[in-house]
Amino acid sequence: MKNIILASNSKARLKLLKDNGFNVQVKATNIEEISDEKEPGKLVEDLANQKLQACLSTLDKPINSIVLAADTMLFYKNELIGKAKDKKEAYQTLKKLSNNQHQIYSSYAIYLPDNTIKSGYESVDVYFKNLSDLTIMHYLDNNEWIGAAGSYRIQGEGRSLVKQINGDFNVAVGLPLMSISDLIKLT
Repeated sequence: MKNIILASNSKARLKLLKDNGFNVQVKATNIEEISDEKEPGKLVEDLANQKLQACLSTLDKPINSIVLAADTMLFYKNELIGKAKDKKEAYQTLKKLSNNQHQIYSSYAIYLPDNTIKSGYESVDVYFKNLSDLTIMHYLDNNEWIGAAGSYRIQGEGRSLVKQINGDFNVAVGLPLMSISDLIKLT
């Protein structure tokens, strides 16, 4: 079993790693998420790298552990969509996504014990069902939208909002697990 430090409070990322045989220690960072990048993939990759650097700066040297940071955002009609500030904004986001396609970009930045850092991102296409106001309100009432990019969690009840996913489900959850696993196997 590989040990890994996860620089994230995401329960979904923690579960994915544990379910895939990793022994995980959570050491989340609280950075202000600001980037000059405009392209969605590069933006989430930059934020993951910032989170990784913030986490690494808090660890005792030398760092003999694998450290992982990640970020996820939605891209819809040239607009990046992160976490909603309140229920009204979450409603507006889900209403926009209703009966439409959007992309989810998930990135990773990983520190390996040989003192190297690798980063990247992947994306998936997600197609939403045509959602009624009642369906949206019912979903929002469960509070699953809180802290979720795009105001839904595809690994939870949010799956019922989705008609189709083209790509790796784990990327939609928030972690390009296959790419990360390939990098970790090299250590």
